[in-house]
Amino acid sequence: MNSQFFICAGFSDVDGYIFPCFSTQCYNISATQQVNAALNGLKSKNATVGRIWLDIEIFAWPKNQTTNQAWILEMANAVINAGYQLGIYTNTQHWKSIVGLDWAGVSSYPLWWPKYNDVQDLTTGWVDFGGWKAPTIHQLTGTSNQCGIGFDKNFK
Repeated sequence: MNSQFFICAGFSDVDGYIFPCFSTQCYNISATQQVNAALNGLKSKNATVGRIWLDIEIFAWPKNQTTNQAWILEMANAVINAGYQLGIYTNTQHWKSIVGLDWAGVSSYPLWWPKYNDVQDLTTGWVDFGGWKAPTIHQLTGTSNQCGIGFDKNFK
C-alpha cells in the first residue's frame, strides 16, 4: 500500500525500512547501491516517509564483523546523504552476531528494538548494547491481525 493511504487514515508515523541483501542475486551490489535502489523505488511511487530504518537482523550476513560494520556505515551514510532521517532496527542477539555487542558506530541514530514481550514500555527486558542506552521504539509483538490487516504492535 502507498504511504499516502496510511497518512490519510490518520497514522502519524509512516516510515520505510531496508533489509540489506547478501544473497547471490545481490552479489556485487554495494550497500550504497542497495539504499539508492530502495529510495528510488519510494520516489517512483511518490511515497512519503518520515524515516528510513536499516533492518539489521541475522539473515545471511557475512561472518566478518568488521566488514559488516563498514557495510552498515556505508548504508547509513547513503540514507543520510540522500536527505532522509535514519534509524536502526535490531536487538541484542542480532547486533552481537553481526557487528559485535559493543560496536557503537550508528548509536547516534534512534533504535527500534524488537523484543516480543507484549509489554508496552521501553524498559522491560532492556539491556544496553551497541552504544544505545534506551530504544526509541519497542516492537512488543510479531505480526498481529486486526480487521484483516497484518501489523506489528509497537510502543513509542
